Amino acid sequence: MQNQLSHNTTYSLVTVAEFNSSYATPKVHKIYAKHLSKHIMVAVELYDIHTQHRAYVAHVPGHLLQLYTPTVAVWIEQDLGSSTYTLSIRIRCPKTVDVLVLGLQRVFQHMFDSHQRRLGHNIFKEAPQWNTIREGVGIYRALQLLHMYPLASSTRMRVIQHMQKYALNAYDVELLWQIFGPFGDLIEEMLRSLAYSDVRGQLPDFDWIWFYMDNERSQLTDAQNKQVVRLYNLFKMQAKRKLGGVSKAKVKLERMLRRQALCVS
Repeated sequence: MQNQLSHNTTYSLVTVAEFNSSYATPKVHKIYAKHLSKHIMVAVELYDIHTQHRAYVAHVPGHLLQLYTPTVAVWIEQDLGSSTYTLSIRIRCPKTVDVLVLGLQRVFQHMFDSHQRRLGHNIFKEAPQWNTIREGVGIYRALQLLHMYPLASSTRMRVIQHMQKYALNAYDVELLWQIFGPFGDLIEEMLRSLAYSDVRGQLPDFDWIWFYMDNERSQLTDAQNKQVVRLYNLFKMQAKRKLGGVSKAKVKLERMLRRQALCVS
């Protein structure tokens, strides 16, 4: 490893048996690692507790994990048989594993680069940069999984600001719904963004978004479905009042400017 971490450009999803045969031995032969030198690389994986599938993320220097994510690094396991090290991060959302893998890779690369530039003490002040909701949400969830909560909080605020500034597309909505569920984190912000974009007439994938939302809502109970609809309608009413007020203010300003222009002439 010279300039970047060791990871695949695309994640590889393998079964528990396949992972054990290639990266580690069975659980009974493992102990939790304590002090890791900078020469020891840890294989980080995502482990889905429902499907028992594992997704390889990256090989990360163990001492960086212990330095920057100490509450997660305590779960690094050492295989006594082959002296390999593994960190399994448990998840419950297999449909979005690729987003989480990419998010973790970005965070680990940021961690590595900051340390290489001797900026390690500033790593908790600035999260990795991103441009799309997919990237932002992936990094946000990665920071949560690594217990880097201050950075996760600031990234969450950036995601919300992005949703307020730019209209969501169908892929964004599907991703947010799959990761957070119908009533989880950021879903209210998603509904608010959709409502405001709808009122502005700036929702690019209107038909596809509502096709997806209708399909997902059909799997909810009547009470849950009504709650989602109620929230959306509430945000839409707020948007109409707020945006309508802005429009009236603009009209008044334009009238005043016209009067001033007439007086000058």
